[in-house]
Amino acid sequence: MTSTPGPNDISFTQFLLPNGRPKHVWIERPNDIVKKAAEIRAAGFRFETEMLGDYQTISLTIAKDDGDYAIEVVPNGPEVPEAIDRMIAGFDPANAVNMAA
Repeated sequence: MTSTPGPNDISFTQFLLPNGRPKHVWIERPNDIVKKAAEIRAAGFRFETEMLGDYQTISLTIAKDDGDYAIEVVPNGPEVPEAIDRMIAGFDPANAVNMAA
């Protein structure tokens, strides 16, 4: 993840240890994932990430103010981009909204 956006980047809010201070970060992903992420964001969802207290594990979520709708928890490292792609590709915003209703 980087601290400046590029043309094929997805924005995440990263919550920093130890007190959860938010920071905007971006990660470059393939066009199909970026397009799907834009659809998810247009439906009112946001992307969040944080390093867990073991300093080795990353939590990635698709969220709204009322909670998390999708989550991936993976070791920090090369598995993070794969988890982002999997989480975004498998998320259906319409179905998630219907589940919350």
